[in-house]
Amino acid sequence: MEDHFRSHVFISYAREDSAFVERLRGDLERAEIPTWVDTRELLPGTPDWENSIRQAIDGSFAVVLVGSPAVRDSRFVYAEFAVAQERLVPVIPVWSRGQAWIDCAPLGAARMQYVDLRDEAYLSSIHVLTDELLRIIKNRQMKHGLIPDPFAGYYDHAQESPGFNGVPGYVSILLDRPPSSMPRERRTRQERMAAFYPDAYRSLNALLDDSMTST
Repeated sequence: MEDHFRSHVFISYAREDSAFVERLRGDLERAEIPTWVDTRELLPGTPDWENSIRQAIDGSFAVVLVGSPAVRDSRFVYAEFAVAQERLVPVIPVWSRGQAWIDCAPLGAARMQYVDLRDEAYLSSIHVLTDELLRIIKNRQMKHGLIPDPFAGYYDHAQESPGFNGVPGYVSILLDRPPSSMPRERRTRQERMAAFYPDAYRSLNALLDDSMTST
């Protein structure tokens, strides 16, 4: 069974393009494409934020790289582009502003096909980006996988809550649940949960059959 879920599209950009990114994020999410943007996902004081960004790229279906003249001075965009390439995550460049694409993208992306979203072209070309992202998501959507330590925050409460760390859009099935009398350390190591993407199955019986053979 696979064990690496992807849940969003990572948007890489320079701070000067924040207004463009906010518009882009809204349009992508209206097209039912979940996004990850650092200013929204990383709270002030987030420890080890660089590792959080790496994990967000690892967990992405694709990286949308926003090209503009500001990218030339953004070491973070260059670093995020390098991580995406190393992890073999698809990169879709989009052009937000500027006169020459060669001056608006990391050198490694200078010859990549991009979507021109500058000014009036935005409304006529945004569908090109959403269609491509939806295609990528469909192709990279995991059919099923295991959730390690599904009750990660379960024991932090004085009274146990019914919540768990699931995966949006997936059906979760608890495989192993040790008795409550077992010490906390041993319980967290033994709990397992499987998650199944329902749209990948033609019927409930097919999902149940897969759950029996996969676990």
